[in-house]
Amino acid sequence: VCNAVKQQLGEIDILVINATPDQPQMPIEEYTWRHYETMIDFFIKSPYLLTRQVLPAMKAKRWGRIVNISSEVFQRAVGNFSAYVSAKGGQNGFTRSMATELAVDGITLNVTAA
Repeated sequence: VCNAVKQQLGEIDILVINATPDQPQMPIEEYTWRHYETMIDFFIKSPYLLTRQVLPAMKAKRWGRIVNISSEVFQRAVGNFSAYVSAKGGQNGFTRSMATELAVDGITLNVTAA
């Protein structure tokens, strides 16, 4: 996906990560590991892979912006939503860690949640 954007529009300076799957709310006994994997894929794996794709150009320019769209569910610890809440916690942690790591390169990472 990033390569197609680069071919049409040039290097990516600003990346907003906002993809999401179906988010079933159910008791822990009803979740399968696949539910968790899906959430991890969308909220941890995808931001990691997309960030890796845009970093070379951002580092070369010493400028870039990456925004992850999160959710208030992590702070609220919403019940019957453990797969989603857990993955959002991972996404928030990834963003915070990368913000610290990449600040020296002029790249900011932020997370926003309603």
